Amino acid sequence: MPDQMRLRSRADNNQLSGSIPVELTQMTQLMSVSLVNNSLTGPLPSFWNDPLIHVHAIALDHNMLTGTIPALSGDVMGVHRLTLSYNQLNGALPPSVGKFKNIRVL
Repeated sequence: MPDQMRLRSRADNNQLSGSIPVELTQMTQLMSVSLVNNSLTGPLPSFWNDPLIHVHAIALDHNMLTGTIPALSGDVMGVHRLTLSYNQLNGALPPSVGKFKNIRVL
């Protein structure tokens, strides 16, 4: 699929609250997600475990997300940016993060 057909979701600095909507995790054409500096809570979704999801950039820093970082699989190995800082996450990075071939920002 050509890049111009892919979707980007950016909603930084919008005072969003609640959990990350499950509908966002089902968008198979989603290329990047940026929800930086909001008031999102709850665990990180497992949307990157679907082999149909082709997200290349995930920016969820400066929220209030909790729990652990789920194992990553599927086409997410093409991720070049994953930012989760300034949340309330705990635990170790999953070993699958070490398999990212294109990661530039972690």
